[in-house]
Amino acid sequence: MKKFTYKGLPFGINKGRMYCLIPIFLDIETSNNHAENPAELRTWIVSIQVLFNGKYHLFRYPEQFVEFYNGLYKKYNLQNNGKFPKVLLTYIHNASYDLSYLVPYINQLPDNDMDKQGIIEGPNKFLTYVRGPFEFRCSYRLSGMSLEKWSKEYNIEHKKQ
Repeated sequence: MKKFTYKGLPFGINKGRMYCLIPIFLDIETSNNHAENPAELRTWIVSIQVLFNGKYHLFRYPEQFVEFYNGLYKKYNLQNNGKFPKVLLTYIHNASYDLSYLVPYINQLPDNDMDKQGIIEGPNKFLTYVRGPFEFRCSYRLSGMSLEKWSKEYNIEHKKQ
């Protein structure tokens, strides 16, 4: 893989695309009204956490998340303007759950007329979801490990509660 630095980030060319070699990690927290009747159940996003390039970002509203990604789009010139489109990878553990809340907001991001793709292995079983230069991948489906198993495997001090 040919590697180079662009605007302070390492990139590598693979399969006709320039992938940022520093991934984004994303997680959301949700809550609900605990209604016993499913027709009355309401859920909402409480927070969105993003780790990118050594910096932690906490968003209260999905619109802030969209603003952050739009900022990355502009800062790193992610529009498809050449032979090798740039791609920023985002890993989400259990993406099927988190993406069920985020896809309407992700779809507000620029799409660059790149090949749109989403690999879904079954109902609510996202493996990847692509919106323009942003590729969202499910770390749970790719690793085959729950966060509990991952914590044990890698001897993580602070485990999921």
